[in-house]
Parts: sequence; C-alpha cells; structure tokens
Amino acid sequence: MKTLKLHRCLILFIFLCAYPHIARAAEPPREEETFIERLRFWDNTHDFISEGLYAPVAWFDDFFSDERALEEVPARSKIRLRSDLRFSEGGQTYMRTFLHASIRLPKASKKLKLIISDENEDAVPVTTGELVKTGVRNATDADRADVGLRYNVLDTMLSRLHFGSGMKAETPLSPYVRVYYRHLFPLTEVSQIRFSGQARVKHHEGWRKTLQLGVERLFSESNILRWGNAVVFEAPDVDYNWESYIGFQQQISARNALSYTLGMSGVSDRRLIVENYRASVRFRRNFYKGWVFYEIEPANDWPRDDFGAYSPVASITFRLEIQFGR
Repeated sequence: MKTLKLHRCLILFIFLCAYPHIARAAEPPREEETFIERLRFWDNTHDFISEGLYAPVAWFDDFFSDERALEEVPARSKIRLRSDLRFSEGGQTYMRTFLHASIRLPKASKKLKLIISDENEDAVPVTTGELVKTGVRNATDADRADVGLRYNVLDTMLSRLHFGSGMKAETPLSPYVRVYYRHLFPLTEVSQIRFSGQARVKHHEGWRKTLQLGVERLFSESNILRWGNAVVFEAPDVDYNWESYIGFQQQISARNALSYTLGMSGVSDRRLIVENYRASVRFRRNFYKGWVFYEIEPANDWPRDDFGAYSPVASITFRLEIQFGR
C-alpha cells in the first residue's frame, strides 16, 4: 500500500514538473520567434542567391560582356571598346568598331552615370547580324553614338530599375527617354527566371518596347544552360518582332570559355513568320591581364528568302575587345 502511494506521488510530481513545458509547447509561437525565423529565411535566401546562383551567372555575363552586361554594370565606371571583323559566304565582309562607356560623374550622386554608346542599348539576346551585299560595310546614321544620363533608382541582386535620357549625335538632334527594369525569380538552388522590360520614346521615331523572359540553370559553377525569349514592339506595320534562343556556356578555365547557341528570329504580322535560324559556337579568351579579350565565332544562318525557302549562309567573326574600368 505504501508502495502504491509512493508511485502516485511520484507520478503527480513528474506531471507538475512537466506541465509548464507542455503548456508552453501548446502555445502559439510568439511574435519574437516568428520574426527570428523570418530573418533566418531571408538570410538563407540571400546566401543562396549570392553564393550558389548569382555569382556564377554574373561571372558568365561579365566574362562574355554581352548586351545583358551593359545593363548590369555596377557602381564603378566601365568602358568597352570592341572591334569586329566578319567574313560571310559569298565574299561579304563586315568590319566595325563599337564603343560603350558607363562613367560615374565625379562629385555627383553614385546613382547617376554618363552613358556614351554607339551600340544598340535595346539589343535582344539573339542577333542575326547584317549580311552586307558587297565590300565593307560603312557606318550609317543608325551607328552614331547616343549620349545621355542614367539614374539608378533600384539596384539589388534581385531587382534593377533605372531611367535615362539623352540624344543621338546627329543632325537634327534626336532626344529620347528610356526606362529599364529587371527582376530575378529564384526557382531552385540552381535555377532562376530572369524578366526584363524596357521602353524608349524617341523624337521622330516614337515608342519602342522590349520584353525579355529567360530561364537559367546551373549544372555546375562552370556550366550554365540558358533559354531566352524577346519580343519587340516598334514597327507600325507589324505586330511585333520576336527572337528565341537556347545557349550553353562553359567555363574551360579562368581565361577561356565557350558559348554554344541555337536561335531563331522573326516577325508576327497576322501570322508567325520565322525570318532566320542561327547556330553558332563562340570561343572567348582573356589573353592579357584582365582587360584584353579576343573571340572566334563560326556561325551558320538560314535566312528566309522571298519564296519562303531557307538557304544556309556560313560566316566567321574575329573580335578584339579592350575594357577599361575602376
């Protein structure tokens, strides 16, 4: 009997000791704990984007110095001088030098930059190139430099927003106003969606609107697969121009990389028309310090002729690029 009473007292004592912990576990989470969990979530998301995905993708963008990189120039100043020499089937030759400068103005806001460019800032991922009829292509009015100011409103790893205005160096002067927005949507630890949109209104030309949507997937820090799509609303006589491509980029070493691309482009004028198919392989090497590069890019285009047929046109491009920045 005494043993039974002792057991009852022991059970009651254990219950009284454990009750506060049971009651606390049954209570809803406190606001402080919820806030801490949220902070941990955002910290983990930041680390994932910064180290696992953003850094490798940014390396490819910066190394290949594509049009996308022109929009992603950081707060520092950067100047890119590029010279192309392309030989196309049929004796066609393309030769031109491109300049793009993004310069921080001294004693001005860090968000304000001077932009000087004779490249198309509204470029889309895939370009079929210009196949000239004869001889060497000469500069035209469309090649003249744009000079303007750009103000960064938002600049984070996930989002970027900037406004710009300027004019083309031609007579009469052709002023323009431009806005650009980009946002990244992480899908998994190795993939993301990239959306960007830009709109430009230019004197004598009107509006030009470009929407781009792409998916990027890392297989390792040295291999990335990209699927990009772009739609351009500009010409009044067609609904829109469009381009789509699949690209695989491979880092061979710290100074060498390869890019394989399959793409197509066309117009939509009541019906979808493919104007060109393109396949290319691009080898890029940083051969002097960190600011002199050369490229070799063999390619094949299948442009659509007036009869709706696609005939192959082979080409090879040699490119030299010099970068300045601080």
